[in-house]
Amino acid sequence: MKLRIALTRTIWITALLSWLAACNYPQLISPTSPGPSLATPVSGSLSSLPIAEPLPIPPETIINFRVEVPNDTPATETIYLAVLDDVTGLALNVQSFVMQLVEPTPADIAARGYRLYLTSLPFAIGSVVKYRYERQSSEARVSEHTGDGSPVRYRLYYVQGPGSVEGDIVSRWTDTKFTQTTGRITGQAIDAGTGAPIPNLLITAGGSQTLTTSNGAFLLEGLPPGVHNLVAYALDGSYKTFQQGARVASESATLAPLSLDAVPFVKGFFIVSVPSGTPPIIPVRLAGSLYSLGNTFATLTGGISALATSMPVLEPLPDGRYSLTVDLPVGADVRYKYTLGDGFWNAEHLRTGEFRLRQIIVPPRNFLVEENVDTWYSGPPNSLSFDLTVTADTPPGDSISIQFDPLFGWTEPIPMWHIGGQRWAYVLYSPLNLPGNFNYRYCRNEQCGIGDDVLTPERYGQGRPLKIAGQPQTQTDQVEAWMNFSASPSFVQSTPDAVSPRGESFWAGVEFQASFHPSWRSYFPQAIEQVASMGSNWLVLTPTWSYGKSLPGNAPPLLAAIPGRDMLWYDLESTIQQAQSAHLNTAIFPVPQFQLEVDEWWQTAPRDKSWWTVWFEQYRTFALHHADLANRTSANALILGGDWLAPALPGGRLADGSPSGVPANAEERWSALIDEIRQTYSGTLLWALPGENTTMTPPGFLGKVDQIYVLLTISSEQLIAAIQGADLTTEITSWLDTSLQPLHSALGKPVILALSAPSDPDLQSQYNSYNLVLNAVNSRSWLSGFVTRGFYPPLAIQNHDPSIHGKPTSQLLTAWFSQFVR
Repeated sequence: MKLRIALTRTIWITALLSWLAACNYPQLISPTSPGPSLATPVSGSLSSLPIAEPLPIPPETIINFRVEVPNDTPATETIYLAVLDDVTGLALNVQSFVMQLVEPTPADIAARGYRLYLTSLPFAIGSVVKYRYERQSSEARVSEHTGDGSPVRYRLYYVQGPGSVEGDIVSRWTDTKFTQTTGRITGQAIDAGTGAPIPNLLITAGGSQTLTTSNGAFLLEGLPPGVHNLVAYALDGSYKTFQQGARVASESATLAPLSLDAVPFVKGFFIVSVPSGTPPIIPVRLAGSLYSLGNTFATLTGGISALATSMPVLEPLPDGRYSLTVDLPVGADVRYKYTLGDGFWNAEHLRTGEFRLRQIIVPPRNFLVEENVDTWYSGPPNSLSFDLTVTADTPPGDSISIQFDPLFGWTEPIPMWHIGGQRWAYVLYSPLNLPGNFNYRYCRNEQCGIGDDVLTPERYGQGRPLKIAGQPQTQTDQVEAWMNFSASPSFVQSTPDAVSPRGESFWAGVEFQASFHPSWRSYFPQAIEQVASMGSNWLVLTPTWSYGKSLPGNAPPLLAAIPGRDMLWYDLESTIQQAQSAHLNTAIFPVPQFQLEVDEWWQTAPRDKSWWTVWFEQYRTFALHHADLANRTSANALILGGDWLAPALPGGRLADGSPSGVPANAEERWSALIDEIRQTYSGTLLWALPGENTTMTPPGFLGKVDQIYVLLTISSEQLIAAIQGADLTTEITSWLDTSLQPLHSALGKPVILALSAPSDPDLQSQYNSYNLVLNAVNSRSWLSGFVTRGFYPPLAIQNHDPSIHGKPTSQLLTAWFSQFVR
């Protein structure tokens, strides 16, 4: 049987890629690479599979949607209810329904300033409808926005029976202004059975969205007055969706405590037959609406939400079908489709050409479904075949991705298929009936814009143009070199000698870069393996929250996790577990992300009394959330502070030296926060202090932390000056002895030195700067650790950034770390 399957695959490879040399029979690698599969494939003989019992068809019911639109909405333009599909992409498979105007009286308009529209639609009971409102202007279709100008991603409605959405209010459109007063909804979500708080729930109302923090708390700001439909939705489906009305008054806060029921999980068995002619070498994935099925709950490039490498891969069966077993939450509304790419590219279609989107309301028992993919084509049969040869020095653990740029812009990269050696391939079946120009490009590990082919550089570069014909095409390409990468970079190596062993208590650490993209998740295991192989004993994770959904994002200074931009709770738990499995100590160092330069952010903030009150409360929530995360995951350390915080410290000043206006009781506030954190987290607590601040009188609250994490940043200007003859060694050693050592003595606490140095102007400069700092650390026994900052997890890259991943400096650190921790 195994021989027969192997021969079949070889035949298919030859037929599919007829443009390959006949003597070069490719060898297929695992279709689940990179990253682990999120599901458990069915194994054993076909007779061992459960018998399919038809799932009951959920009854349908009618839901009435009523929405008030602003009075400045042009009366002659059509209002639509847009039902959205985040498996395909929120903007890529929209169902639009015309809404009818309810004629208002002049008194209604004068009193409310709004006009009312309505429509009625059928939905299956148990559905969670994702929708928003749109308007057809004379020039284009425009969408609704919240009062702060942020586009409405979607609203949610949970269909439990016949019902009405009575309170929807469009705050403003893309092309109009919002001038009304607003209120807010705040509350806490808890488990109805245990009373425990629930983190990472999606909370929506009035077009706004947020995620609950570790204690289940949430805040929805900027809602127009009225009754809003408040929905709490578990991204993984582990809780039953909660829905209730919430009345918001002008300039007031509505308290909404939420109690959700946890649901059990059952096993779903999926057996699918694919169209005749589908080569068995191609990974078949299941793209779905839950987090475990590839949905990121983020708006990624090109309007995509679901990533291919996060989707479970089906297992080929001996009879040519594919199978998958996955745990699913009872009662969940699961939208899904089968795909050879992601939810948009190479996904299944109906025979009429439309995207196919399936739906299951998960029953309270294990179930099996047997299904057929009608076609992979969106029109008449057509295909684009890509045959790629990459450079010999491409890292063997890398995955090669292909990214497409249709008329509406670059979409998310898709992993290609490794057919042996330096050969990669991909066949695109759909959709190929798109208007406008079509471009594509290749990159490493889905990091297009960073790890590109040298012919297609830059994040928003043009790519390789291709005109789609009405017949199958083959494009044969070769990557001559990768951007910012060589397997054998030129540098002068140094060998450490007379290294003083410090033992396991010495921090030999790697700090990940403080940014995130959902595509990184698949490459975290490789990155952690790389960190461990360097002899490191610490991994410092830098989870982020973001300031503001729209620029400038600092009035009020709301700080929250935004999917697609910040690591979510699930990702952090998983990454910490992976690091612990690799026998690494883990530290959590939370830092915010800004949508403009941090100095400008502070400078343009109001910084009045009310602003500072909100700022301190938001930072408190941020710190306590990550303290709770550290406690629940048994992380070894929690690091607070950072160079961005200087204006908020006692006596704080802005970058230009002017006072920040921080409250006079800042010392007491910080001291109280550390006491509160100690009640949540009992592990090692560190404070991150910028190197340039070590000459200042340390704040009194530093006496309450366990260790000091000193951030030493060597700039490109310093490295260039060193090349030109400046004595960087003397500069660094003088700082250590005249600034940092006195601080260490004054505080009487262990000091960890964390270095960030770019490889600018070249790799050798970074290597040399690390070598001189490591030698300085080696001769100063009062230093308790050394950490490299800015490690870029998904990719070995040799650009000018501080990341050492793939650079000669990583070899230097390996030599030092292995001797330090003896």
